[in-house]
Amino acid sequence: MSSKIFTYTYMTAIINNVPYRFGSPFKPVSTTIASDLPYQKVATIAAAGTTTMFDISTDLADFDYMLLAVDFDAYVEIITNDGDALVQVNTLPLTGSGVAKEFGSPFILGRDDAHSSDHVEGWGTVGTLDVIEKISIHNVTGASNSVQAICMAFT
Repeated sequence: MSSKIFTYTYMTAIINNVPYRFGSPFKPVSTTIASDLPYQKVATIAAAGTTTMFDISTDLADFDYMLLAVDFDAYVEIITNDGDALVQVNTLPLTGSGVAKEFGSPFILGRDDAHSSDHVEGWGTVGTLDVIEKISIHNVTGASNSVQAICMAFT
């Protein structure tokens, strides 16, 4: 069985009275995936808490498409080569809607491939091809907000 995901991305910016348009509200980017939803996790993360949303050792062996989203601002931590000398940790902000249980713009990974290069900069030293092994979300909101997080992955 296969499924198709349609992603609509559209943004307009006006800078110095010059409009810039990105994407299309009418023409989606489509991704064909080999299976239906094989992995989903929804979590409530307390203030200053961290939750693992994906772990290759207990969840899926790989993925071809993953979506992460939160309702309040948080950080996503992506780990490659976990437990290895070349472990790579990348932390990126996720923007929530600011409304409880209403997800903000999703963070989308088109596959689980990643390169590890022991902090060498530049594409000439792209490093070793590996896969994303763990993804966690950290709540950075004040003590009064818990973060709702969702992770959906397809193979």
